[in-house]
Amino acid sequence: MKEQSALAANLKKYRKQTHLTQAAVANALGIERSRYAHYENNTTPSAENLRKLATIFNVTLDELMGSPSRALIMHEKNTQSFFEDFMLNELK
Repeated sequence: MKEQSALAANLKKYRKQTHLTQAAVANALGIERSRYAHYENNTTPSAENLRKLATIFNVTLDELMGSPSRALIMHEKNTQSFFEDFMLNELK
């Protein structure tokens, strides 16, 4: 069985967080429920539907696609820098 993509997992996660059914999301996209169900099982939506889904779930495209946000990347870089500086000072 094919592993579920980050996008497919996020579509399901955000749909459940917003308490929407597959039918409700499909209706908002103007597609059949079965087509939306395929999105939650690794079929990639069109670019237009990806933008609509991000709006429906009130998330960014990066969040929807499972890409790390810039804020998280900067936090990780700052944390790494802090620990590197700390260790250098401790070794003096």
